[in-house]
Amino acid sequence: MKKLAAVLVTIALAACGPTEPDASPRVVSVVPEGEGVVPDAPGIAVRFSEPVEPSGVEDGRFVALATDADAKSVATAAGSATGIGPGAAIVPARVALAADGTSAAVAPEAPLQPLATYAVVVGTGIRSASGRAVLDPTGRKRAFATTFRTGAMPDRVPPAARWIAPPHGPVPTNLREIRIGFSEPVSGSLKVNGVAGRARAIAPDVLALALDGTLPAGSLSPAVDDLRDAGGNRPPPLPAIAVASCRDDRAPVVDPASVRVLAGDTTIALAAEASEMARLGLEVAVERLGEGCGSLPDVPGSLVAWGEFAPCPGHDPCGSPALASPRCPVTVTAAGLCPGRRVKVRLLVEDLAGNAAPPGPWLVATTGSPAPRLVVTEVLADATSPQAGGEYVEVANVGSGDADLTGWKLAKRSASGAVSRCTLEPKGGPLPAGGHGLVVGGGWDGRYPLPPGVPLFQCGATSLAGGLADDRAPAMALESPTGGVVSGFGWSAPGLRCTGRSVERIHPGGEDATANLACAQAAPGTPGACNGNTPAADCPRRPY
Repeated sequence: MKKLAAVLVTIALAACGPTEPDASPRVVSVVPEGEGVVPDAPGIAVRFSEPVEPSGVEDGRFVALATDADAKSVATAAGSATGIGPGAAIVPARVALAADGTSAAVAPEAPLQPLATYAVVVGTGIRSASGRAVLDPTGRKRAFATTFRTGAMPDRVPPAARWIAPPHGPVPTNLREIRIGFSEPVSGSLKVNGVAGRARAIAPDVLALALDGTLPAGSLSPAVDDLRDAGGNRPPPLPAIAVASCRDDRAPVVDPASVRVLAGDTTIALAAEASEMARLGLEVAVERLGEGCGSLPDVPGSLVAWGEFAPCPGHDPCGSPALASPRCPVTVTAAGLCPGRRVKVRLLVEDLAGNAAPPGPWLVATTGSPAPRLVVTEVLADATSPQAGGEYVEVANVGSGDADLTGWKLAKRSASGAVSRCTLEPKGGPLPAGGHGLVVGGGWDGRYPLPPGVPLFQCGATSLAGGLADDRAPAMALESPTGGVVSGFGWSAPGLRCTGRSVERIHPGGEDATANLACAQAAPGTPGACNGNTPAADCPRRPY
């Protein structure tokens, strides 16, 4: 009995002894991690083992988002006593603690760049609600960063639909076909409830429906509920157009005096005025055997192009057949012709019901002289060391003639707005139509494999244009010998900064706009070739 009492006393004394200290507060996890993070909904959060104080977290001094290239400098600042200060190279974001204080959400102010690497930085100055320092996940007091890589930008915008044929109403009851255009490619087919038809795709973003029966008078509204874009988005309903109470069985009439032939270097266009809403056709042929060139076949073939039905306010399908007011303007263009060539052309025309007038008389036309058109399509400022040997500005010739760049200039704008220039010195001949060339410095070391025949143009004794800054978006412009800006790249709109890879122009024929720029899909970029972000149909190529 005494022995049992002694044991009980020992247990009681042990129970009254000092307790183990609570585990130190620490970061439990940081999300996201890995690849394929959605750029516009990354879900960034830092979770703690216990509630923390808002100070130092919500003001962004010890929790921040940075690009992978800036993570080291931001982490160094986050590890200091004062934390990340104004002017630091962070991604603008709002940091907010959850109501229970155990997690902080980091919401970027704008969508992140797709296919880019970012870092979530956590510093050493975070305090728990109990006043203790918050440690890293391993139990150490240190600043750290976790990285993730974004995936492609998801498509959340529904495709916008528009009437192409007809462009508006009223239309006759024997309308032959409808064509609907979309702001992006769609899958599915058109239909009109209650009317039989044969659906087809004219292009990925243009759908047609040939109508097999007559339409009831009233209104016409094709069903688009079954259509989807690549992101699964459904287009909103298409506005209805009016259907008149009559048929149209008359061929359209074109005023011969209104016909105009407009020739470009690789195109011939016709413009005229018709008696009703119609579309104009253009047939082009060579005069003699052996003169076929570009898109124009040799004898006995010909090239036929059709324009779209143009709007004609006041048009009445039930009106008089006479060529009177309103006169409906119509145009058509045949493309892919060789420059400086004599051809013969004639006019075709048909209306909404498919009624066609006899072809017009043959006329003679001549395409214009070859003409180059230059576009800055890519800039690599953040090249690996030595940078002077790897920086480049890519120029594409999307015109029809070779371009001699002797005496042309490359301009760059500094962070202060100052503009400096260097003069191009060709090192490999002219820039051919449909080709790419590289503007480089005298220290160019040829480190990138280039497609055969890519000409080089030196601009700067050692570094390109005195060196391209890689701590900000490039602002470049190609200037003609007379000083005019021919093509800007981040010149008339804010540019884009890419770390370790080039900035690419998505659509070579598009404007100098931030939305038309993207970081190259792989380092260093695509020097001398079509950009990886450019759709195949938009790649520069010989236009005939």
